[in-house]
Amino acid sequence: MRKLVLIALSVLILNIPSYARVEYPTAYFPPIIEEVKIYPEQPTIGKEARVSACIYPPEVSGEEVIEAYLYYSEDNGKTYHKLDLEQSEDDERIWLCTIPAMEKEGKVIFYITAIDTASNVATELPGKVEFQEKEEGEKKPEWLPKDNSLALICKDENDSEIKVADEFDILDMYAGIDDEYLYLKLVFDGEVPAKPVSLAEQMIPWYRISILNVDKKDERPEIWGHNYLYYYPKAPSYLMPSPICAIGMWHAGGIMKREDLKEAEHFVWNKNTLYLRVKREYIRENPKERIKLFLSSDYDHETLDVTSLIYIYFRTHSYEVKGQPTFPGFGE
Repeated sequence: MRKLVLIALSVLILNIPSYARVEYPTAYFPPIIEEVKIYPEQPTIGKEARVSACIYPPEVSGEEVIEAYLYYSEDNGKTYHKLDLEQSEDDERIWLCTIPAMEKEGKVIFYITAIDTASNVATELPGKVEFQEKEEGEKKPEWLPKDNSLALICKDENDSEIKVADEFDILDMYAGIDDEYLYLKLVFDGEVPAKPVSLAEQMIPWYRISILNVDKKDERPEIWGHNYLYYYPKAPSYLMPSPICAIGMWHAGGIMKREDLKEAEHFVWNKNTLYLRVKREYIRENPKERIKLFLSSDYDHETLDVTSLIYIYFRTHSYEVKGQPTFPGFGE
């Protein structure tokens, strides 16, 4: 995670612990992932599949791609295996890896993740999300995604030198999609308060998920700008004793649209985990099927933690493994 410390906030009168304050990233652009190819296009049983991808940083970023990984599944997304992509010696934009041979016919699903020198992340996603099973009498929404249908898109090393209260310390962030929604799972170091946390009415803990449709605007050097979709799933406070979630979208021209979202339908707190789903129609037309996203945690408008910048590509890759080719009359 990117934690750029500016100043420590200490409010002893209100019995609020000291937090490290951070600034939002301002000119960071994650890597680009393009031209993913498979050789051969349809491997046969016992044959490896060679995968190449064009992965590079935008010129405006000034960073370098330092890591790239491929996650593949042979059981329709139930389990994924991780492979390192290696940078080509002939072309620094080309990254390569080999998916092991399958011993039977079937389908292989895979997606790619890349990281640059500023810890910005670009990732494709697994196939459509599958949902958690609901036990009899269990009270939880039907739409909570299974972990194996989400991609880990951001991970924190939990830096012990930078002190952030556990309920605001962002550890992991996951994403997945189906035809209607983008699903996010956010994991914090400690449990998000289930009860109001401050007697001061102005003190409101909130968590900001910011989504940019890059088809609409991506050339600005600043992260802030038009067409960002902001979600605010807020923890309880004495001013608002139950969790709420609001959405604000800035369109071209600076017009803001805001509407309340029902908790059970759109976001759920579960101890130290926040589940959120975002209607893809809110992101608007998205031909590139790519968005820019980051998450931050705030308390009384003081930023406490902020993730790296992330490109999410709404796509996955697959190929069919068939039996060995046969030739009539051969060997007769």
